[in-house]
Amino acid sequence: MLIFSLLNIYRGYQGFSPSSRLFEYHWYPYSTIFFGLVCLISVFLVYNFRKIGVYLMVLALFLDIVQQPQFGMMGTITSVFSLFVFIGYGLMVIIPRWAMFK
Repeated sequence: MLIFSLLNIYRGYQGFSPSSRLFEYHWYPYSTIFFGLVCLISVFLVYNFRKIGVYLMVLALFLDIVQQPQFGMMGTITSVFSLFVFIGYGLMVIIPRWAMFK
């Protein structure tokens, strides 16, 4: 999840390059970087056994998918894949240890 969060931040950073015509909306790179940082924070919280980190990760990835202005390979697909990986594989590790989370 750490790698996917960093890729999400890099995707937002690409929106600031002058040669990039991928993003028509000025708010899109800022929101992508914001949701990437929220995902990084939630990975840290999950690592420290905090329940809010699990909820924050799912919420940030879902909101990142919803705010996509168009359907594209680097935008929507990577966010949907990140959500799938976290729910499919991340929760497989988290659910047995849920009682240990604060």
